[in-house]
Amino acid sequence: MAPSIDALFDRLAIDDLITAYAVAVDQRDWDAMAALFAPDAVLDYTAFDGPRGTVDEAVAWVAEGLSGFAVSQHLCANREISLYPGGDNDAARARCAVFNPLVDHQGRVFSVGGTYEDRLRRTPDGWRFAERVAKPAWSDFG
Repeated sequence: MAPSIDALFDRLAIDDLITAYAVAVDQRDWDAMAALFAPDAVLDYTAFDGPRGTVDEAVAWVAEGLSGFAVSQHLCANREISLYPGGDNDAARARCAVFNPLVDHQGRVFSVGGTYEDRLRRTPDGWRFAERVAKPAWSDFG
């Protein structure tokens, strides 16, 4: 059975949300990053020795962590989007692979690879992350 037009629009909106996160982080636009999350969202960066907490806590932690780098590039690929788990038309789950090269202020290049696992919720402002869990798979910090 072909997906409905609404499901296709939802899938595209969620895909755009995943991309917007990567762009906001790499542009160091912390307000834009925060706006991608539901107000009560939980972000889990514990696998990177970061917090499992609120949007404000996570944004502050990411900003501090990336301050040691001149450039970062979050590339999100192999996106898997599952719409409407349990029949809830305002919920979705997503998973994507992330490859993140980082360049420090001395020009050295480091890389991290892993996944983001997301719960998403439709809000009056559109689809937003309700939970984002970062899971590293490997790193190359020379």
